[in-house]
Amino acid sequence: MEDYVLSQKCTEHQTYPCDIIYLNEKAKNRRICAECVIEKNYKKEEILYIRDLIDANGDTILETYPPLRNQELLPKLSKLKVDLVSTEID
Repeated sequence: MEDYVLSQKCTEHQTYPCDIIYLNEKAKNRRICAECVIEKNYKKEEILYIRDLIDANGDTILETYPPLRNQELLPKLSKLKVDLVSTEID
């Protein structure tokens, strides 16, 4: 699963892996690369590395991550993890 999810390329920077999630729900493209973060000057509180999401264990999924002080994000991130897993299965 990890290889498939992490092998997708950024739509703006085709040579970079799309290994970061931009946490702004209104964003057109939420899967971004490191170059997007640099160009758009995103703050660390606005992004989440997909590797961290994949490696997180179910009930304690990144609870100490700064934006997750808002507990409404936990179920959304858990669903995103499930969606990432099901994408590989399809």
